[in-house]
Amino acid sequence: MKVFCASQVFSPRVAAGMKCMSRLSAVAPDECTIDPKASQTAELLLFFDKLFDSVNGHDVRPQVGKELRSAITSKSQHIQFWDAAIDILRSMYFKSPNSNQKSAPPSLKNWIFSLRGLKCIWKRLQEDGFKYLLPRRLNQDPLENFFRCIRSHGVRNTNPTCNFFVSSFKSLLINNFLLPHSAGSNC
Repeated sequence: MKVFCASQVFSPRVAAGMKCMSRLSAVAPDECTIDPKASQTAELLLFFDKLFDSVNGHDVRPQVGKELRSAITSKSQHIQFWDAAIDILRSMYFKSPNSNQKSAPPSLKNWIFSLRGLKCIWKRLQEDGFKYLLPRRLNQDPLENFFRCIRSHGVRNTNPTCNFFVSSFKSLLINNFLLPHSAGSNC
């Protein structure tokens, strides 16, 4: 499944629909079958929509209604939102259906770790004179593709030695300087 399709659930439209249906169920319970508590789920969807937007900025200028889906700047709301988001993520937990045991899954802990890391990166870049940072550009696709190329160079080698790694790296480096690159590729 593509992340893009799954993440569409975390949208203002879905959240607004859930809120509207939950309010209608309180007024006319026979007309609507959604639980009034669904408004809390709608708030969660809006929170994660903003969180995804804040780490997926790809344009210097913010879009109307999607201010966090833009570059991190000294005037943007990213840092303030991330501080609040870290507090919210810390308070989240999953409750086991069979017991009252509460646990925070690694995904929530890793979100906190990632947001703290982005704050540190931005602070350092500001000290070095950067005016903005496009968080969408911070991904590991090029690194994964690089190691995939090293492992598949020559023969299928999932555990290369140091010598094989160095010779494969040199060969790939020279070959990539000589070959044309695809304009539409992601790396």
